[in-house]
Amino acid sequence: KESIEAIQSSIIFVALDSGLPELIAPNCTTKPVEHKFDFLNFCFQRCFTGTKMDCNAGNRWFDKAVQVFISEDGTVSGLMEHSAMDGTPYVILGHPSQSDECMRILTRTADDVPNVQNLQSVQRLKWNFTPSIRQAIQKAGEFLDWKRDRLKFHYGEISGLDKVARRRRKINTDSFAQLAIQLAYYRIHGRTTASHESCSTGQFKLGRTETIRSASIQSDAFVKAALDPTTSVERKVSLMKAALDFQVKTAHQARDGQGFDRHLFGLRMIALELGLPEPELFKDETFLESKRFRVYTSQIPGFKGMMVGCAPYHSIKDGYAVLYAMSGDDCHYVLSSFNDCPETDCVRFASALDQSLHDLTSLVSLLPVSAKL
Repeated sequence: KESIEAIQSSIIFVALDSGLPELIAPNCTTKPVEHKFDFLNFCFQRCFTGTKMDCNAGNRWFDKAVQVFISEDGTVSGLMEHSAMDGTPYVILGHPSQSDECMRILTRTADDVPNVQNLQSVQRLKWNFTPSIRQAIQKAGEFLDWKRDRLKFHYGEISGLDKVARRRRKINTDSFAQLAIQLAYYRIHGRTTASHESCSTGQFKLGRTETIRSASIQSDAFVKAALDPTTSVERKVSLMKAALDFQVKTAHQARDGQGFDRHLFGLRMIALELGLPEPELFKDETFLESKRFRVYTSQIPGFKGMMVGCAPYHSIKDGYAVLYAMSGDDCHYVLSSFNDCPETDCVRFASALDQSLHDLTSLVSLLPVSAKL
């Protein structure tokens, strides 16, 4: 009990992981350049699950707000549980710029280190495992192995997206990326779907997040026209601009507290706390379908130099997660999907996303250049 309380009361959890097991990643042990993406994708699997029960899986405490994993092979990764805070502080914590500060601390001389005589010494946590606890641990390990085998990650990067052309035409970079994601999904599945982008409402006291709904009537019209060979280029450009402008408007509304997802969630929680029957709205099939976010997305500021990923919504078998950052002419992204769904494959989605980003870049170049103010 005392060991559990020590972990639960800690601010941060740090685990020292063993290195890459060769039987799991035979091409990644020495990190050769030709297997760069294999190595990165495997690092995501190891971060999320510890690879397998008899390797590092026992070093994962998923209800901790912040976990940091340091491996023998020199890689550093971490997990964040969203309840305590939003993603931005954790991205700042994990940003490569922080590594310089870490090296400064690690290379200090003895004279620079503050007096630590009054600090409590490191203690090994003691455990008393009964047969029933060992059985529960074994069962949890088998479940985690299933989770590991079910989840698939893919890291990708693409260049040549012409930041200057977007800037000269006042095209919002995030809206550009979101419309490319919509086009990629339509390119594969032939339909649009509910899509979620996280938005901070930190300008309000106790503000957390709101949902930007990237799928709209305007984006639906564009993606259909974009892949229709009978639609003129001029028409495609016009529909693209309308979709981009609407995406910017929607994002500003969400940022300013004018979204509806958190308001409806609040109403639902009020009814629950007051012991009232759940309003019929929340049982309506149209409402439920609007909440099936098959595409979960988030822009990660300062993504370049670090890899940030997450899983799709666990209850949506045919879902994707897309975390990305636009940096100059480049886009870096981490995609995920579930292996047990034959309809979704994050590697296939990556190919469609690359093509969609290039298609939008070509169409943006056909827009008139905005006049300088």
